[in-house]
Amino acid sequence: MQELLLCVVSSLFLVAVWAAFNAVCRFRGQVYPKQNVSRGIDFSTEVSQDTSQLRRYTDQEASSGVASSTLLGVHINISAEPLLVEVMCLLHWGRTGAAVELLRAARSARKSMGEQPPPACFRAVMQRLARARSSRVIFDRLIEEMCHTGCPTDALTEGCCVRYLCREALTNISNALHAYDSMLAIGLTPDLRTVECLAAACLHAKRPDAVKELFAGLEVYNLRPTAVLYITLMHACGATGDVNRGLETLELMKKDLGGKVPQLACAYARAVQMCAQNERVSKAEGLLLEARRAGLNLGPVPAVTLITTAVKTNDSRLALRMATHLRKEGLACSQLAANVLTRLAERPGSNHLVESVRKEMGYREGGTAFPMPKKKKERADIFEMLRALVP
Repeated sequence: MQELLLCVVSSLFLVAVWAAFNAVCRFRGQVYPKQNVSRGIDFSTEVSQDTSQLRRYTDQEASSGVASSTLLGVHINISAEPLLVEVMCLLHWGRTGAAVELLRAARSARKSMGEQPPPACFRAVMQRLARARSSRVIFDRLIEEMCHTGCPTDALTEGCCVRYLCREALTNISNALHAYDSMLAIGLTPDLRTVECLAAACLHAKRPDAVKELFAGLEVYNLRPTAVLYITLMHACGATGDVNRGLETLELMKKDLGGKVPQLACAYARAVQMCAQNERVSKAEGLLLEARRAGLNLGPVPAVTLITTAVKTNDSRLALRMATHLRKEGLACSQLAANVLTRLAERPGSNHLVESVRKEMGYREGGTAFPMPKKKKERADIFEMLRALVP
């Protein structure tokens, strides 16, 4: 009996040891994934649109060798520069600050030998900073290391620097604009991603004139505007009341990009909203009808904007036409329409017209707004639309 009990206890002990060993192995695999780079393991992760440029810079600086790997979508030479592999591993694990400290330690260690870390390491870190939010302290340390190293200036690094400054502090866009002007002053050609990011940041910071200047500067560098830039320019024209230029931008977008781009519906919606807010009601209705004939789904925002304008000007016919449009398009029950009507009913002398609009849209008498969404981002978007439509 004792021998049987001893056998059972021994078996349970071996099973426990084996389970603990497997748990430790799995834990090490999660904390230190794929760290044996000497065997050429594939470090593939998300590939950015700057990969081709980074690959060109890396191939120029790395000498020939046999061992190679793929990290961040870039084919690198492991035997030529192990520091670059280590930096990219840290970036892959999300440790941007540790990558900067590694570059600082490498610079101090190689200084006695008269060498410096390769510029590709700094470009890789700057590229990561441009695509992810990080502390300003990390960015300042990276810039300091680049200055101490004497890293050469190139369009990729400067563009990533501008994009980081746009995302880092949208309330103070002056730093990003200054960095962009400095980039152009030394003869570098900007890329469209940088211009898009900077234009969106200027629009968010209520600097529409800066958006117009950015768009006008594209012709100097023979850059073709994207749909995002066209729509951003239309937003800037609406903010400054330059309706004619906004409409010209819409026509130029259709001519340049064609009538099949997915962003065309957004451009039409913005054009209708711009005309309605500047009391160009007939033009706004014409654009809405044109978009409907083209099969574009503009959503509830254009019609709701026209209803807001109609209530402010006491134009009952326009309000009822837009209410009928929302009902036929199946947009009468949208949350935006319900909340805008609730706020319009609070205006003095507008309650009767708003009730007529609600009745035309199929609401019950005395209908109220739909409940606000629970997510903070959705609530913020709804409140931002309400502030823009009903000041």
